[in-house]
Amino acid sequence: MATVSAVALIAAACGSGAATRTPPLPTRLPPVPLGESFTLHVGEGRLVQGDPTAGGFLLTLNRVFDDSRCPTDVTCIRAGEAFATLTAQAGSQRPTEFTMKVEDGGDARAEFGVYDIVATELLPAPLSTVSIDPKSYVLTVTVFARL
Repeated sequence: MATVSAVALIAAACGSGAATRTPPLPTRLPPVPLGESFTLHVGEGRLVQGDPTAGGFLLTLNRVFDDSRCPTDVTCIRAGEAFATLTAQAGSQRPTEFTMKVEDGGDARAEFGVYDIVATELLPAPLSTVSIDPKSYVLTVTVFARL
């Protein structure tokens, strides 16, 4: 995880010299109100309606990696986890990339400005006999305004 954080910091420090990123897939879905759960597919961005003073932002699921969650068809000693990298961008501000540790049975949390981003579910659930296509992940998220 330290390597991922270091890479994110280096990319942020490089500014316009950082590697170009693929823009999120266009969405025809309406903006998501605060407090409402929604799903993000890998490469998909959704506009989150903000509170009146802070405005909204675009939240994109970039990728899921290091998925060591326990397959549903076996018994494990440890539940395991997966890591999801997301990007949040408000208006014309520089995008902020962050990584969330998603564990079975627990919520992953991150902060962006005045917002708390909570990931509650990552699908598909792993099976011992099937490899998950990295582009098939779907993350369920809820965004709240911090009081």
